[in-house]
Amino acid sequence: MAINSLGPLEADIMQVIWTQDKVSVQDVHSELNKNRQIAYNTVMTVMTRLAKKEVLGRRKLGRLYLYHPLVTRAEIGKQMLQYLLDKVYAGNHQPLMDELDSMLTETKEA
Repeated sequence: MAINSLGPLEADIMQVIWTQDKVSVQDVHSELNKNRQIAYNTVMTVMTRLAKKEVLGRRKLGRLYLYHPLVTRAEIGKQMLQYLLDKVYAGNHQPLMDELDSMLTETKEA
């Protein structure tokens, strides 16, 4: 399984799941609704797609599914950085490192 990117909602869902480990769609929906309004069906659809991409695993418990991460935050980060390095920077790591250094410097100064 290779993940080149996570969309904004996918990333938000993964943030919830990485902090709670095993969750239902309702758990994730409730957590996301603290910061923005989002339809339950939208969360369910995205979580189902993440399971098909093998980012999430799921186990049926009665009438609901419990989801759990199949990849760590570090694994996804590494895959996304590798994709960025290969596709945007053509394998040349120095410009990427310069950009990261610049971003970190700006963050410290702010």
